Amino acid sequence: MNHYFELIKQITRKYLIEIVLIVIALILGIVSFAIFLNSATPTNVKMSFQNDHPKPIAKKMYAEISGAVVKPGIYELPSESRLNDLLKLANGLSNNADKNYFTRNFNLARYVQDQEKVYIPSTNEINQGLFNDNPSVQTNKPSSQTVSAGESGKININAASADELDLLPGIGTVTAQKIIDNRPYQAVDELLTKKIVKQNIFDSIKDRVTTE
Repeated sequence: MNHYFELIKQITRKYLIEIVLIVIALILGIVSFAIFLNSATPTNVKMSFQNDHPKPIAKKMYAEISGAVVKPGIYELPSESRLNDLLKLANGLSNNADKNYFTRNFNLARYVQDQEKVYIPSTNEINQGLFNDNPSVQTNKPSSQTVSAGESGKININAASADELDLLPGIGTVTAQKIIDNRPYQAVDELLTKKIVKQNIFDSIKDRVTTE
């Protein structure tokens, strides 16, 4: 047995360099093979196609147009629609519309806002002086003395625009919108029961508003 060990030692000493080189070569071979296997392993590649991505859905909004138009009503429009688009949905101006006033005061190219109300006055309303002929006006909303007001001159909380409600004492933009969002009202005191305004504000406006 000792003879064999001695023989192995002699061979190891004689071929030490060759043995080391062989061991290094084996290690490098194993490492290279492992790298090859790793690179050859198929990976899950997700192909991307243009049709995989749905087209963004255009945002919608609602606007009301009334007065001297063929089909007054509330219409759904794509965002960034123009007044001209809303007028087309209403089938244009009616025969009793004051076209001269409309041409001077309405900008068909302007953007319509969500929840906006556009009122087109008739020739008779213009002749009665219910609308001021002001070329700088762009929104052309009726004053509280026309559509949104009853015969008594009170503001109709079921019909008034946010701008008109904002004219009431203690009513700002936020409260005006709350009044609109909680329509319809059967009685004025529902402004209290629906918790739209506080008691002190209600006391200051109750004689200035109506539901008819």
